[in-house]
Amino acid sequence: TTPIDVTDTVATTIDLTGKFNLLGTQHRVLAGFDYFWETRDAQGFAKTPAPASHRPVVDVFNPVYGPVPLPTASDFNSFSTLTQSWYGTYFQDQITFFDKLHIMGGGRYDWATRSAGSASTSIEAARSRETEVQNEAFSPRVGVVYQPWPWLSLYGNYVESLGGANTALASNGKPLDAETAQQHEVGFKTEWLDKRLLTTAAFYELTKQNIATQDPANTRFSVQTGEARSRGMEVDVSGQVTDGLNLIAS
Repeated sequence: TTPIDVTDTVATTIDLTGKFNLLGTQHRVLAGFDYFWETRDAQGFAKTPAPASHRPVVDVFNPVYGPVPLPTASDFNSFSTLTQSWYGTYFQDQITFFDKLHIMGGGRYDWATRSAGSASTSIEAARSRETEVQNEAFSPRVGVVYQPWPWLSLYGNYVESLGGANTALASNGKPLDAETAQQHEVGFKTEWLDKRLLTTAAFYELTKQNIATQDPANTRFSVQTGEARSRGMEVDVSGQVTDGLNLIAS
């Protein structure tokens, strides 16, 4: 039989954490490294259905059972290859002042490489057409939590991210630019009745760039929108009514 899709993946993560006090402040630090690698060969049918011999019609009133012929490489008309690797290193420090104010700052640097190709004849032809895209970026993250009283916490954060190269292709056969995003969030959390009643309210805004959408001129390919934004509010309330009953509303 001919494999339709063959994928190999390797991934690993290394984290180092530590705690220390400095000039009356408490620090919780994190440093790490992660790595991801994937290679994929895929083949099948595109735009046209599989040959009739591979999609037999079954009469529900008089079914005939038997083996279905499996497709071979000569039957396929769509072949694609993909190789991508991702390295990332990151660092953050969570600092506590006076047991009420917590400030977190850090970031990560990413190196992403993606190589993809497609053809209508063979995997080898798709591999010979591979186009490589490399992306790298620094993504900061900051956050703050202030707890004026034991039952109330006020917080806010800002995060950026790099999505790496889009998996979609433009009409010229090249991968699209990397998707990027930024998120703002502020809110508060409360604890009542010895932590038997918890509430959370959050206001957020998430913005993404370089989102892949279908190319109206050629639906096999994609184009990139300039920007998309999601903005809203989320409220969660949870409570322990009895030892065996918890209620959640959001």
